[in-house]
Amino acid sequence: MQVSTIYERNIYSVNSTTIPTAKKQTSPTDQPNNPLFTKKKSTMAIIKQLECDYLIVGAGASPLAFVDTLLTELPDKKVIIIDKKSAPGGHWVDSYGFIHLHQPSLVYGLSSKQLEGNWLKLMLTKGMLPWNHRASKEEILKYYGSFVEEKIASKQLQFYPNTVYDFEKKDNSVDDGIHYFSSIDGSLSYKVKVNEKLVDGTQGECIIPHGKGKNSIFGCVKYFFRFQ
Repeated sequence: MQVSTIYERNIYSVNSTTIPTAKKQTSPTDQPNNPLFTKKKSTMAIIKQLECDYLIVGAGASPLAFVDTLLTELPDKKVIIIDKKSAPGGHWVDSYGFIHLHQPSLVYGLSSKQLEGNWLKLMLTKGMLPWNHRASKEEILKYYGSFVEEKIASKQLQFYPNTVYDFEKKDNSVDDGIHYFSSIDGSLSYKVKVNEKLVDGTQGECIIPHGKGKNSIFGCVKYFFRFQ
């Protein structure tokens, strides 16, 4: 009979009295076929419990405009926003690095916050009329990021980046207001008591062409000029 040990457990000799010998560090790779030495990866996610009035899925332009109006009209409401991206801004986070808005900045963004900034400062420092300003990607991401930071500071909003909501999950129930979302890597799970409503802000999500072929931006341009 052989007595096996795991990690820090003392080794005992089979043919001698039960006198413990020196400790031995045993690696799980020493005996890969022995289930005792197989280190199982934990699939248990840490569950954090939250509560809010509105749970918003998505932190793009449309959901943030909704949150802006909601907290302007109902400033006492508590909102949680989750998004699979690392920052607010939707498709601006990982697309459009080479262009500016095609429309004036003053007609884009949030009702409570000017994208073009202070008009007098804009005219004095850049010599530009407000309606001629076209925001860049960097300006837009800074704009949305500052809005979210302001609402977090006022304790009206919590923002959870790099997280996803599973609409197919059976545990997510509209009836009792209990919803779950998790980090992208699955290491964290959140249980949320939603007092008012779940809002899916991904319904109008923009799918930006990228990569190669006819679905890329260059492919779209080539396709456009082909029929001119």
